[in-house]
Amino acid sequence: MMTHTPNDCALLITAPLTKEDFLFDLIDSEKDFVKNWARSQQLASDKILTDEDLWGIYSVKVKDFVLKIVDEIKSFGVKVILNAESGDLNDVFLEKKVVTLEAHWVSPKIDPTDFHDFDNFLESLYKSDEIVARVLRKLVFSKLNEPDLSLQCKESETIEIVTKINKLFSSYNFKDTKPKPVLLESTDQNYEEEIWIHLNRFALECIFPNEIKQRCKIEMFDGLYTLDNFQNRVPLNFAGVIDFTVCNSELAGKYVKRSRPCLVITNRFPTDLKLRLILYKGAIKMLMADDCRSYVDSVFELRRQLLENLGEK
Repeated sequence: MMTHTPNDCALLITAPLTKEDFLFDLIDSEKDFVKNWARSQQLASDKILTDEDLWGIYSVKVKDFVLKIVDEIKSFGVKVILNAESGDLNDVFLEKKVVTLEAHWVSPKIDPTDFHDFDNFLESLYKSDEIVARVLRKLVFSKLNEPDLSLQCKESETIEIVTKINKLFSSYNFKDTKPKPVLLESTDQNYEEEIWIHLNRFALECIFPNEIKQRCKIEMFDGLYTLDNFQNRVPLNFAGVIDFTVCNSELAGKYVKRSRPCLVITNRFPTDLKLRLILYKGAIKMLMADDCRSYVDSVFELRRQLLENLGEK
């Protein structure tokens, strides 16, 4: 049975923790975490927030909290890497048995501007025999008129189709504990077969890499990285634990695990950095107290106790 101590664990923090880095990320076209956080603050405010205002809020709500709690976590014996870059991954996977990554997963929502050429995408969608393409054709256009591929899509038509795809992806990604079934005509066209499938942007990007911008990436301190880039940083024989403290990270975990003998802990929903760090500290404290022998056991035991205290089974 796998056993762990805090000395076996590493925590990687990718969020910016200085004013200079925060303000730079606000204008960096290749970064998304700070801009996404800033948008949420602007929406919650009753006034227009300047960059200085945003840094002031971030400094108190995020930066100060992170620095305080990671000092506590380090005192337990955990290796903590601030400003974690992709280059840090190689060594930490070789050195530690449990690697927890705090990072940002770029929003899976599709914007009409994400397509290099929307008409080319539709043409490819109708030519493809991939399962995801077949499902999209059936579900997206079941209530929409099929596009005339000989004509250029109007902006309103593009927005309508993209909106339908986003609603479909949202339904399949977040409301179910397993893929949804779809009845599709089988290849011999004599009967319909039940296809179980996850529908999401990542699946679309894999099938149509030339038609849609590759945005399903993990944001490290030094930029955005595809799942291939990340996976290549994990040694082929890594048999430890990867804890993705990343929003909607189920896809990332499955992608890495399919070619590595490791265990992965993922989230189906958006995560809150402060809450996840509090939970992480709690899990490490359980390891220190010998309440659990492995990090995985401590993570699930902590959540079980929280649900029990909330009156949930």
